Amino acid sequence: MKHILIAATALFSPLAAQALETTGANLDLSYGAFTEETDVSKLTLKGSAEVGFAPQFAVQADIATNAFGFTDIDGQNYALHAIFHASEDVSLGGFVGREDVESDDWTYAGLEIGQDFGRFNYEANFTNGDSDGIEVNNIGIRGGYAINGFTRIGARLDHVDVDFDANGVNFDLGDATRFGLTAEYTPTQGLMTYGELGTLDIDGLGSETYVKIGARVTFGALRGATFEQRGLQDLFPGL
Repeated sequence: MKHILIAATALFSPLAAQALETTGANLDLSYGAFTEETDVSKLTLKGSAEVGFAPQFAVQADIATNAFGFTDIDGQNYALHAIFHASEDVSLGGFVGREDVESDDWTYAGLEIGQDFGRFNYEANFTNGDSDGIEVNNIGIRGGYAINGFTRIGARLDHVDVDFDANGVNFDLGDATRFGLTAEYTPTQGLMTYGELGTLDIDGLGSETYVKIGARVTFGALRGATFEQRGLQDLFPGL
């Protein structure tokens, strides 16, 4: 049995190494804040890595940490995506994740799609999150247009609905809509800087303008991992 195990390990290790391939990864550092309340801010460090099992199938892992300026709260995000590359230009995915915000734990799951066509690209997703009876649903879409090989402009739109379930009775806690205009500049392959200017409209609280800047280092594929991160903390520029 010992010799069989040694032989099997020697046989399958090269095959496994060939079957598993890191196809892309990225590391981001960003800072966002509201323009009128600059202490309502968020500093984020996040990374994603994608491993391919075959030309059509891959798994993406996400990890992120957030520091919120106004409340002095820290939060973490962990997620896994199962990805099916339907073609060179279309990718479908499903994801599950967990977020830790101080003493509160959130779990979330959802579906996503991404497509490139010519100079245009977009991603769309539906996310459902839950914690102690509070349910959060988000529908998001973001897209961009490559002006040239260095510059891309685009936009993102997210709509968040929050409900609370108490003994089978559902209460609508309100909703929020985030809209942002984005710009990316890639001075050299593997490095991208980006910015976003937008508004966050929270039901009953009004609308606030925010700005966000960041830098991304990519490895492997030109865009790094296939999909953006889907954590619920990503939906809010600052807390």
